[in-house]
Amino acid sequence: MKIAFHKLNNPVDINIKVENIVFVGELSKKSRFAELKGNLKGELDFICDVCSKESQKHLNEPLELKLTNRPLSLEEESNLDIVECLDIIDIEEIINSELNSHKSDYNKCNKCQINDNDELIVV
Repeated sequence: MKIAFHKLNNPVDINIKVENIVFVGELSKKSRFAELKGNLKGELDFICDVCSKESQKHLNEPLELKLTNRPLSLEEESNLDIVECLDIIDIEEIINSELNSHKSDYNKCNKCQINDNDELIVV
């Protein structure tokens, strides 16, 4: 779903599925920024950082981002919750970026998580 930044006058309800994750929320204009608020929910595929096997984890968390259609100043760049969308707001691209952030975290599958807990108890 793509929306021209300058045409965003009224709030837009968003319901989009990316991979196995559903984002339900709203995109609205707030003075100099647009605001994307909603919830990410579903099963996120990832590669376990311990055993390198494919796995999934349940994701159910809020997402709240400010979107801007102008270049950011140095002070604003330090705010990680602002996304530059110079002409077009591409919701799918924004959601993909959020999911990739989750995938790049240190992730363990259930088996490796249990093994870690066992090792901690033994020590």
